[in-house]
Parts: sequence; structure tokens; C-alpha cells
Amino acid sequence: MERRALTVDDRAFESVLERADEQLRDQLSEAFQQFLWDNVKQSKNDSELDVAPPPEESPWRPVFTTLAIVGGSQIQAIHLNDPTLDGLPETKRPTDGLRWVLSYCNKHDIVVILEPGGTDRESIAETISELPIVG
Repeated sequence: MERRALTVDDRAFESVLERADEQLRDQLSEAFQQFLWDNVKQSKNDSELDVAPPPEESPWRPVFTTLAIVGGSQIQAIHLNDPTLDGLPETKRPTDGLRWVLSYCNKHDIVVILEPGGTDRESIAETISELPIVG
């Protein structure tokens, strides 16, 4: 549940910066943090999708927070797995967050890659045909 709030986690932010070399860290720290906060503010005001974001109890909520904080212009592709089973996404209840994720990816031209593990081609094709159509 700790990664479901739409906010910049200072501990996670510092953890990411610790991986950069010291000079780069000093140059990027303030600008990078401001970039993330700007995305949070914009996302809270962004109603262009006409789809409600996943509620905090949704298993899709961490995907929402990641996409919203990092921003669509910075992401080229996502590997889409069902967040609870790590297999093909459940398409029967797209209102629990899947529809928002797909709408966001469509809006920002983010490639969606199904990563179903050992699932057979027929099941993959069936899931693709059942995914909510956006755009």
C-alpha cells in the first residue's frame, strides 16, 4: 500500500540518487525532484483521459502512480502483466484500472508489451482481442 499514494517518496528519491555518481547527483537532484513534483501536480489536474484513475485499493494503482509520476514523455514502453497473478491481464473488469493504464499509454504513445510468461499463443491472442479499445 505504501506505493499507492500519488506523491514523491523522499526515501525512494534519495535511494535512486545514491546510485548516481556524486557530481551527477549534485547537478540533477533539484531539477529531477521538481520534474517529478510537476508531474504529480499535472496528473492530479489531468482529466483528459475521460477515465477515472484506479482507486487506491486497485491492484493497478502502483502502475498508475509510476506512470503519473514519471510522465508519459519519459516512458517508451511498458510490460503489461496482471498485477496480482503476473500473467495475462484480466480483461473482464477493465474499470479496476486497466482501462486507465491503456488510455494513458494510448495518449502518450507508449508501447504496451504483453509479458504472459509461458502462456500459449491462442490465449495471448484472445486476451489481446478482449483488451479495452482506447483512442
